[in-house]
Amino acid sequence: MNKIEQIHKTFHEELLITCQSYYTWKSIHNIVSSSKELYSSINENALSWSIILHSLQSTFFVSIGRILDIDSDAASIHLLFRTCKNEINLFNKQSLRARKVELCGEKAWIDKYISEAYEPKEADFCRLKNKTKKYTKLYEESYKPIRNKVFAHKDAGYIGKTDELFTGTDITSFEEILSSLYQVYMIIYDLYNNGRLNNFGHYKLEEKEYVLKDVTNLMNKLV
Repeated sequence: MNKIEQIHKTFHEELLITCQSYYTWKSIHNIVSSSKELYSSINENALSWSIILHSLQSTFFVSIGRILDIDSDAASIHLLFRTCKNEINLFNKQSLRARKVELCGEKAWIDKYISEAYEPKEADFCRLKNKTKKYTKLYEESYKPIRNKVFAHKDAGYIGKTDELFTGTDITSFEEILSSLYQVYMIIYDLYNNGRLNNFGHYKLEEKEYVLKDVTNLMNKLV
């Protein structure tokens, strides 16, 4: 794999961990709170469920912190943007054609496909990064303090006062951040693999439905 493929794959792996831990945590909470029978069953093993839920929260906050880490040596979304700009030749039509031929062989349709493909410029990645600034700022202001003072480290000044850090956070903003990260992943995926440039917001993050179905099946087995 080249640099683009390696970093894009790493970004996707981190995004999956982040989404799955968040939506599992949310699904368990919603399902249990709406079922007296499940609530009673889980309370019989409250210690185990507390550990599971805390682990999911910790995984979410630590993994989203890795994705949005601003350190120059971090394997983050910022590294992904930099690499796309630095290795932009890997997005050109010649490189795309080589990948299509390697994947499909020399086919009659390839030349027409490549002629109609979009060849991105550095400005495209700059615009994409600008689209995420609202969400990275939201993370820095509202969620990074929770990660740093509660989950990644334990700040003595917030012992017994962690609820203060959650003030101003809400489910909608959590999910807006996750959706924005998914848009980045998919836009770059389509540019690199298909020569298509789609708008920010074009893609639907479906991990929520997959996780909810899986968690619901698990909960049904507990009843």
